[in-house]
Amino acid sequence: MNFGTLFPRLSVTAVLVVSLTACGQTGSNYRPIVDGPMGYTYEKDLGDCKALAEQRRLFNDETKMAALAGAAIGGVLGAVEDDDGKNAAGNAVAGALAGGAIGAGGGALNAHGERKQIVMNCMRGRGHRVVG
Repeated sequence: MNFGTLFPRLSVTAVLVVSLTACGQTGSNYRPIVDGPMGYTYEKDLGDCKALAEQRRLFNDETKMAALAGAAIGGVLGAVEDDDGKNAAGNAVAGALAGGAIGAGGGALNAHGERKQIVMNCMRGRGHRVVG
């Protein structure tokens, strides 16, 4: 296994995973723009809606499946990329890690959008005229 090519790929994967973890509360912290007063009722409703949105986990079953699919595809592509056949296993591992991180990132990004939509729908349902 050629660790010289494996470590740069692992570093990129580690940065992606840390970045995703740092975004754990995003989406539910969305503050919608409303057409109308933003007094006590708005703040209370927003707090309730944010708590509701946080029930949608970023690393849910869909995110796990995206990570697994990304790892499988990345592993195959990593193994195929090796021209001389001497480092196929190392390239497969690096490809699987990178693909898994990219898949997880895509799944978490999707869940982030769902959380934002939950806040918007909740606020609308409570009578606020959400415009964005």
